Amino acid sequence: RELMLLPADEVPSPEVITATRSYGDPSLRGGALVKLGLRLLKSGMAVPGRKILPYGVRMFAVHKRDDEQRLVFDMRRGNLYFRRPPACEMASLETLAALDLSSAAVGDGALHAFAGDVPDYFYRLQLPDEMVGLFWVDGLEGCAFDELRAAALDAGYPSALFDGGEALCLVVPCMGFSWAPLLAQLTLEEILDGTSALAGSQVVHHKAAPPGLAVMEP
Repeated sequence: RELMLLPADEVPSPEVITATRSYGDPSLRGGALVKLGLRLLKSGMAVPGRKILPYGVRMFAVHKRDDEQRLVFDMRRGNLYFRRPPACEMASLETLAALDLSSAAVGDGALHAFAGDVPDYFYRLQLPDEMVGLFWVDGLEGCAFDELRAAALDAGYPSALFDGGEALCLVVPCMGFSWAPLLAQLTLEEILDGTSALAGSQVVHHKAAPPGLAVMEP
């Protein structure tokens, strides 16, 4: 966490942060927000906790397809507390375009490529405990948090879950969090690098080509 957060003396002034535009759906208030909070709790995306940053995360939804809605977290204020993340290489066709796949190079061999999509990938990644409280849901603190607690107890959640809490805190990297792409990419690379069956056949940008393939001369 300390590597990601700005030092206190480099954080923009409260006036600058307050002036930074942040949008939340006005209909996500009261009972509607409590219901959404219960869904976040049930999905494992949020837990009761203590606030670390002074500004919460606002939310709204955009139309995705048919009757589906995509929940969007406005991170413009929260990102102001973090350093600029390092650049990371994302998957692209550039690496494949540099490989010599001609019959002269490959012979009778074959190249098999695989692609996949993990639904809601960011929200399947768990933030470390020390980051819980950096991103809390704006509008689900104070009296609204008490309403959420009461609704959760009615739904069967244990009261001990809310002990010491003051807000509903997100425990996954939010879409829009400046560090989320890097965290997701590093996690994916670690998974692939740790898969022995793929170790000798991976095509990786700026690294040597797997056996049987060659890189074309520029």
